[in-house]
Amino acid sequence: MMIEKPLPPPSVSRAAAYAGSFALFAAVVVMTLQQAHELVTASSLIFGMVTFAFLYYRRRCPGCGGLLRFRRDYIGDSPKFRCIHDCSQCGIAWCRDDIGDDSQT
Repeated sequence: MMIEKPLPPPSVSRAAAYAGSFALFAAVVVMTLQQAHELVTASSLIFGMVTFAFLYYRRRCPGCGGLLRFRRDYIGDSPKFRCIHDCSQCGIAWCRDDIGDDSQT
């Protein structure tokens, strides 16, 4: 049985680092739009979008730093579920405040 804890919000310094790196990426894309071939611009744009999506969806355990695995914890017999992130290293189930609903898909 895993211990359930609420998932803390992301730190301000991490959010600032993401915002700064996104601003730098946007500046590089604008510079390549002006100077480089269209293929270079398109490839750098696709690479950046994939990288930022990976950084956004990747979650680490606040306790031990291990990777978290997402699972749905259904509420009774309803299609609603809680969003849980399990850490196999420290045995903690981090619970987000989000409630999902499978009936709308």
